[in-house]
Amino acid sequence: MRNKILVIGGHGYVGQIIVKNLLKAGIDHLVIGGRNTQKMQEFVQQTRKSIAYRVMDLEAGIDSGQLDDVQMIVMCVDQKNIKLVKLCIEHKIDYVDISARSETVEAIHQLAADKEVSIITNVGLAPGVTNLMVREYLQLAGREKTKVAIDIILGIGDAHGKAAVEWTFSHINDRYALLGEEQEVESFTEGRSVNFFLPVGKKRTYRLNFADQHTLRREYPGVAVSTYLGFDLSLVTRILHGLKKMHLLKVLQSARFISFMQKIMGHKRFGSDVFAVKVSNGGEQDSRSLVVYGYQEARVTGEVAAFVVQKLLKSPEKFGIATISAVCSLSEVLNKLDSLKLGGNRLEDQAKDQGLT
Repeated sequence: MRNKILVIGGHGYVGQIIVKNLLKAGIDHLVIGGRNTQKMQEFVQQTRKSIAYRVMDLEAGIDSGQLDDVQMIVMCVDQKNIKLVKLCIEHKIDYVDISARSETVEAIHQLAADKEVSIITNVGLAPGVTNLMVREYLQLAGREKTKVAIDIILGIGDAHGKAAVEWTFSHINDRYALLGEEQEVESFTEGRSVNFFLPVGKKRTYRLNFADQHTLRREYPGVAVSTYLGFDLSLVTRILHGLKKMHLLKVLQSARFISFMQKIMGHKRFGSDVFAVKVSNGGEQDSRSLVVYGYQEARVTGEVAAFVVQKLLKSPEKFGIATISAVCSLSEVLNKLDSLKLGGNRLEDQAKDQGLT
């Protein structure tokens, strides 16, 4: 009987948040999968729940026999190939992916799948909530918009998982192609000064190769969506951009530097755990811009993923290969998650009325 939810990487930083939220929702037919037996055992003992674990190696390949009782897979680690996704389509196993890796997400969306299975990508904060915000923004502003900017601020003081830190700094020197652009663009170029309003204020952001912009350009032909990243500690953003200009960003991709940054991140004295996302026309004035903010980005990514899993389990409908936008709306996520707040002009105006600014 296929009734298990397999969370691959469920013992990792975001994976644990997903598992705990599913358990809290009463979903206890869970299995975590990964290579590190000791860490999986420790997490299972820590939860004090009747969840199981399975040793599996994505790179070596997963035998279909390990999936005989699996109803859905939640993927919390980056993959270098999509063999497992193909296996899910073949055996009609639903699949949810929180990866921000554009190459993997694009490869998944090139596959063929009928509506007898749900293969859902772009789940989390970015990508994920960003996709929902763009859909809402285009509905509010009208599809005549041809340019949309997604600006993201992450907190240096947030306890990002090792995988998230590795992903960010391994992509900070990327050159990448965007649908509709004649030339490739470069990460950490084309800086912008963006007003995120309270509690973040004005920050500088730069291009980064998030998966959402690729998916959204395909989903909304003719709309040039671009994603930009900055940090709550402006000094860090300036240093990274300076290193980029001096062609020294390769230093940041070394294992030693990534390990150092992981230790720094999470210490509140070096920043905060705030995050913010703004979707706009990319200009200084845009009355219809959308802003959301919160604290602990990894927590929100995990909570969004758990919410999507619950929606899929309750839905009689299958979505084929799709993104989070097929499963839920921005308003549903905002209503469900106390950790995600709607910000922007309304918040700033309210603070002024109360004499806080």
